[in-house]
Amino acid sequence: MPLRDPFGISRITRSEVTNLAVKISANGTEGWGEAAPIYYHGQSIESMEGILPELKFPEGSLEPGSGPWAVLNQPLLENQSALRAALDMALLDLWGKQQGQSLFKLWGLNPTAIPASSFTLGLDTPEIMAEKARRAPKTPVLKIKLGGKDDLACLEAIRGATSARIRVDANEGWNLKEALEWTERLRDLDVDLIEQPLHRDMHEEGRELTRRNKSGIPIILDESVQCLNDILQTLGEGDGINIKLAKCGGPLEAKQMAEAAHERGLLVLLGCMLESSLGVTAAAHLAPLADFTDLDGAALLAKDPFEGMLFNDGRLLLPNAPGLGVKRKSQD
Repeated sequence: MPLRDPFGISRITRSEVTNLAVKISANGTEGWGEAAPIYYHGQSIESMEGILPELKFPEGSLEPGSGPWAVLNQPLLENQSALRAALDMALLDLWGKQQGQSLFKLWGLNPTAIPASSFTLGLDTPEIMAEKARRAPKTPVLKIKLGGKDDLACLEAIRGATSARIRVDANEGWNLKEALEWTERLRDLDVDLIEQPLHRDMHEEGRELTRRNKSGIPIILDESVQCLNDILQTLGEGDGINIKLAKCGGPLEAKQMAEAAHERGLLVLLGCMLESSLGVTAAAHLAPLADFTDLDGAALLAKDPFEGMLFNDGRLLLPNAPGLGVKRKSQD
């Protein structure tokens, strides 16, 4: 899938992305899911394609947690969170279609209670990032990728180009000293959260940063919190967590993570990878549980092979159709 613009973070810049779409068929009905591989976990399209033929789907009800859902616990999927996420999405899509209801309705969630999503600007020169800010959808929130040598100049250029609120994501790009300096600087730039300022292994530094952060800007953990078990292990290292389906293994675990985070007084940011409308729509069904959303993955694509949730200047409009409500577009 080609991107509208080159997309840079502190580790890499991309001009296209390749994900895996998974279809599960049962009784004449199709369920769809998307796997966006997490490369720093050793996941790849090739490894996922090699695993799929080896999986066994037990028979039984499609009620979540029973019958075919046991496939998610097979040892082959132990380190394959993105593929588990795709299978989980596809099974939930099938379940919703079987019940004749959308996933958000089956979970009793209100699709009108969804926070506006940010729109992400990839890391680039200050001039290009300012131009991207001017061309961005009229969302009330922009998310800025940082971690380069011109971070402050980029932010100042963006602030001069837009009045939107700003969220910053360093993608583990700062040390403790830099992060402490940034929390003070960002207070004057209308920044409403800082995402993953430190490396995921800097646990003591993360707790110190949280203790010394007097800016009032919440710190949200992303790479530090991949799954449900990570929440307890990182308590005190931030004010909230970013939940991504490809990292936690799918909507079922994501829902548990959101509930567990709120029980512990943590904020929830519901995010995504560079994904089509298939993966992003699956995440959006959980958006009523979030305090912040960053579900712009499909809006960053030049060509989207699926249609589902609408990204309308940051407002997320869920399809009112059974299952995920996602359709595959006709292939050219």
